[in-house]
Amino acid sequence: MPFALRAFWVISPNEGAPVFQRLFPTVELRAQKTNNYQKLFEPNKFVEAVLVETGIKNSESFVFSRDRCDKMCMAPAFQVSTGDENLEPVVILQHRGLLLCALPLIEDPQSSVLEVAQTLDCLNAIAERLGGDLSQRTDLKMQLAKLMAINFPFGRPQTESIALSEQVIQAALQEKRQDKTKVAIWNPNPQIKNKSHFVFHISEQIHLVQNQTFATGVISVMTNEISSHRPEVLVTMTHSSPMKFMALAPRAKIEMASDASTTLKFNPSSVKSELLHYSTSCLAPIDFKFTENAISKKLTLAPIKTPFQRLEFKFYSAGKISKFNMSVGTAYEDENGIKWDVPVSKLKCKSAEFEVLNNADVKSSKDKFSAEAVFSMSSDCCWSGVKIDQNGVSVNGSTSKIKITTSSETLSGSYQVVLG
Repeated sequence: MPFALRAFWVISPNEGAPVFQRLFPTVELRAQKTNNYQKLFEPNKFVEAVLVETGIKNSESFVFSRDRCDKMCMAPAFQVSTGDENLEPVVILQHRGLLLCALPLIEDPQSSVLEVAQTLDCLNAIAERLGGDLSQRTDLKMQLAKLMAINFPFGRPQTESIALSEQVIQAALQEKRQDKTKVAIWNPNPQIKNKSHFVFHISEQIHLVQNQTFATGVISVMTNEISSHRPEVLVTMTHSSPMKFMALAPRAKIEMASDASTTLKFNPSSVKSELLHYSTSCLAPIDFKFTENAISKKLTLAPIKTPFQRLEFKFYSAGKISKFNMSVGTAYEDENGIKWDVPVSKLKCKSAEFEVLNNADVKSSKDKFSAEAVFSMSSDCCWSGVKIDQNGVSVNGSTSKIKITTSSETLSGSYQVVLG
């Protein structure tokens, strides 16, 4: 069954009644047919129960429903209680001095984690749209009423973007004038063509410690709207080497995995959300050689083919480094060591050298010398080779055309090595 909200509240800790409340009777009828139905509280009792459960009120006294030892912390989902009655899971988000609360419909207890995750996405989207002076209750109620009417008709999230909703409605009205087919204003989605637009973004960091090179990254996804039937989406990502570690969002699971590709199944959200954290091995983007003799230590950097935007080396020593030379770039010394800025554009076809002359302090030290390379790469570059397969995205139960937009970036990287 489609995801839906039973009720939505906005609470101010200084007021005894909700600042804003919206109940959805059609969803409440569905809730009454479930085996685990819990009746909604009166507005004043609900506010009191939320303030006590979150510790805003009666924080210095022992409350059994909140402070007992065997109670698990499930924040941002809470079980609010009046003593005789319970209501859960109430998802609560604090925003600019207000508490945004929502109660999702739970028809299958096994999917409660997914329902809570989607409810939190809705609250985050609502918080982003609330602007201006929230202490002006009239303006705040107008904003919330517009959000609920356009974005959550009958408790079902259509889209959390007001601008997109208004464009959709205007497009539906214009199409209605040209076509005799009647379309409900509150649900113009069937009239949208090519509505399934998914935006994937891969953000990655490179870590190099001695001879071990690996990349850690995050894949985030956003779609233009949540379909009313809460579709399941299959997406395939390819990778050059096997994944060492994967941590999935609550709404996602691994459908198929191999050394070269991984297929995920997830429920989409209309706000940007993280889908997967991963770690995988990769090639080192920097190739250098270290040589040492009685007089000096030398670092030779091979020609660079990597699309670097910035590259610098930091050298550390137990003693003071008195003399150093470099073939290209600039270097300066501070209390932490030597920093060498490498001009990446000049290393396309030739190597670079950095030499440090030994002194008495360094010779007497066991931990003689170490270096760290810090770099950033150009945009739209995923060094590990992780990609979203443009032809590997499908929506279960949908025959409409799917538009895929992908982007990637390698934010930064570091290489730490003991040279001598």
